[in-house]
Amino acid sequence: MFKKSSFFSMAMQSFWVRFGSIWFFVGLPFLIIGIYTGTQVMTQQERFQKEGQSTQGMVLTKAMKGGEKSSDTSYRITFRFSTADGQVVNGSASVSPEIWDRLEERGPVQVTYLPYKPQSNWVKGKKVDRMLPIGFGIVGGIFTLLGGFVLIKALRQIGARYAYRERV
Repeated sequence: MFKKSSFFSMAMQSFWVRFGSIWFFVGLPFLIIGIYTGTQVMTQQERFQKEGQSTQGMVLTKAMKGGEKSSDTSYRITFRFSTADGQVVNGSASVSPEIWDRLEERGPVQVTYLPYKPQSNWVKGKKVDRMLPIGFGIVGGIFTLLGGFVLIKALRQIGARYAYRERV
């Protein structure tokens, strides 16, 4: 009556198993990147609060890069500061428009840095890009959940068909 085949071969012939697998495995890296970058941003903020050392630096340059809308405009500064042990470090940061207006080239800027890694520094008013982890996490979560749901549903149906064929 029926040609006996393995569960694996039945699953690999199913469009829905392939569809669900693709979406699941495409979404998973996005989800992992979103979670990883989100935790990195949060841990870095905690490190600056707990371990950071503050010093006064000097603003070297100010640059405004604008789009057609004012919301597309980015405000960047480059700065230099010295660590407690005398190491000179250059840095740059995107800052809010209010901070950018207050700062002057060759003027002072407050910098917080990590003593064991001064290249990792923070300027008051620095913009934190939370959209990358949020965007990656949401897209990855949706794709992973959709793919996983379709994949599990398809595998359950194939399992039921396989069990029925084995009984016949």
